[in-house]
Amino acid sequence: MRKWALMLVLGLLTISVAALADNVSVSITFENATGSPTYNDPNYGNISVYPYYISENGQPAVAMVCDTYSKEISNGESWTANVTSVYSVSGTMFGGLTNAATLYQDAAWLYLQLTGLNLSTTAGQNAAIGINYAIWDLFDPSAPAYTGPGTSSAAWITSAQGTSFTAGEFNSVSIYTPSSWTGNEPQEFIGPAPVPEPGTLALLGTGLVSLAGFIRRRYS
Repeated sequence: MRKWALMLVLGLLTISVAALADNVSVSITFENATGSPTYNDPNYGNISVYPYYISENGQPAVAMVCDTYSKEISNGESWTANVTSVYSVSGTMFGGLTNAATLYQDAAWLYLQLTGLNLSTTAGQNAAIGINYAIWDLFDPSAPAYTGPGTSSAAWITSAQGTSFTAGEFNSVSIYTPSSWTGNEPQEFIGPAPVPEPGTLALLGTGLVSLAGFIRRRYS
């Protein structure tokens, strides 16, 4: 029985940590897109694609990708965003679409492909452009397609749609939807799930340790 009790506690810990990073509000700042590949876009001219370096609540910046083609932000711009799981897309920028759940999972898969690229190479930079445009094209079919060099945005979309995802595959990915801002509405971003505050984790750990002790006594 003790083995099953331990498995229960570990399961609760996993679920609880994931829940802490979902449906929370964070203050985020677009730091820069330094080193990001650029592309001569037919609508906006020379633009940067992934990675966009975003800081959350003053923490060190992390690399994210935007999923909204028609919106723009500037270095140093800050706003408040609501963080949601890829599996609970209600309230996101495209959550009202009938196939929103599928679109966000496809976009999450594409984001994870971005994180594995070597952006110091031409091939990696071309892939970043193709994947970022694939994410834009998923949510906005009127956005221009990327046709190369390298893999086209349409081919990346086909790859995403042809991949079978496993349960919980995107637990490490979150959606950052603007909820409060000054001036023009900023973009929505897809990036790593936020790390809970140390104090919150400590409180959660204390509760789970107490639960573990209770279960051990109950089944000893």
